[in-house]
Amino acid sequence: MRRAIKIVVFITLALITKASLASTTLFVYRDLAVVESETTNEKVLIPKESYDLEIFPKGITVIEENETNYCIDKDLFSKYLSLSNEISTINNEISQIFDEISIYSNKMLILIEMAKSVQSSKDIDTYFNKSESIQKEIIVRENKINDLRKEVAEKIKEIEKITPKIKSLTFSYRELILSGKPQKISYKINGQWSLKYVININENTARLKVKLKLPEETSIGANEVFITTSQYTPEIVNTELLKLYGYLREKETILKYSPKGVVKSLQESPSEEIPEEEPESPQFEEIPSSYNITWNIKGNFSITNQYELLLDKLNISTSKNYLAIPSKYKNGLLVLEISNTSPLTLLPGEIEINLDKETSKGLYLKEALPQNGVFRTDGIVVEELTAKKELLQDRIENPGILGGNVKNLKSFKNIIKNSTSEEITLQVLERLPIASDNRININITQISPKPNEEMNSIKTNSIFSWTIKLKPNEEKELIYSYSVEYPKNLIYYEEETE
Repeated sequence: MRRAIKIVVFITLALITKASLASTTLFVYRDLAVVESETTNEKVLIPKESYDLEIFPKGITVIEENETNYCIDKDLFSKYLSLSNEISTINNEISQIFDEISIYSNKMLILIEMAKSVQSSKDIDTYFNKSESIQKEIIVRENKINDLRKEVAEKIKEIEKITPKIKSLTFSYRELILSGKPQKISYKINGQWSLKYVININENTARLKVKLKLPEETSIGANEVFITTSQYTPEIVNTELLKLYGYLREKETILKYSPKGVVKSLQESPSEEIPEEEPESPQFEEIPSSYNITWNIKGNFSITNQYELLLDKLNISTSKNYLAIPSKYKNGLLVLEISNTSPLTLLPGEIEINLDKETSKGLYLKEALPQNGVFRTDGIVVEELTAKKELLQDRIENPGILGGNVKNLKSFKNIIKNSTSEEITLQVLERLPIASDNRININITQISPKPNEEMNSIKTNSIFSWTIKLKPNEEKELIYSYSVEYPKNLIYYEEETE
């Protein structure tokens, strides 16, 4: 009996033909994207999420529409089809061999029946040799089937390996059948963009990229991309005219006109104090409206959600500043100072920093950075720099019988260790408590080694620092002490505030 052949079922996909869209341009504005395609095909594909379809010349209409899926990687999908066809061919060959085995098995049964009536030794030898020959043919074919099954198993593994990638590169489209041959089609799709700066600290360069945001499961094949800071949808203009008032005051009154209207300003007089108006906090847009920039990128692109395009390579200047704040963080920090030495104003965007073998993400340029402007990053954690703070003493001295103040003696030790492979210079920040009540008296008793600031400055500002150099695997100890005196009827405590 023939053994069952395992049938492998694969996903059914199709490829976008080169003829479907001859030349496609993608325009990405701040608020949406517009696609224009030159084509003469009566069958066209547009993304499932597209809208506001226009067909040129006018008069050509959509007579049929179907939803379909397409894989955008032609080479990968061709490999998938080739493997599928090879498996199908091998399965057919296995089926044919099973048919041949079935024929030989039937011959064997007939031979066995005929051998039952044979009596002479010569005839027995003849039937035996024929039987042996048939068995050999069957064994050869069974071995061939085993080899072919192994080959099928290897090809199935290859298909299983590439199938997830094919699925990730398969997108939903609307297949449109038109009433005639068009010259061009255009449509809109929800789309936005944001800038990304990939900074290489060692080379002092920044690659300016644009990250495109499109609907999920959308792919657009384009030969040319325009990225513009302007909006496709015009801003609504307020046509109302505000009323204008005139005011009279005494002689010391000045009427001052500003772009926002009439602002009342009074000179200072002995009899009346005029409070100063607090300045308004500056508001920053992601892309200042005064900048009208368009980038044009040419090539062959299959643009999906979160797709990144390289816009330009910029020259910048960077410097490293290492910092340790033992009171807050157990690791050292790296603060990068980035100077814009390029001729362009850097617009707000995401920052990705490549530092040696590590990449730091999650930083953001919030405001436009003009030429020669300087931007300081937030602290980047350096695991190889450790900052440990230990309490050495926390002793209370109570007043004697005759009265007096309570005295609290505190002493701390900071241990800073450099486990990097290079010598570094870093600044260590510390602070003393600030008295919130004039009955609290705080005195510095020790800061070792000598801090960067003068004692009078530390007493006023409470913040002090050390600048130290550490060789690889070197550690240093920094000690400071202070005393707090306060009336015995008060409760003293320390609390951190921003």
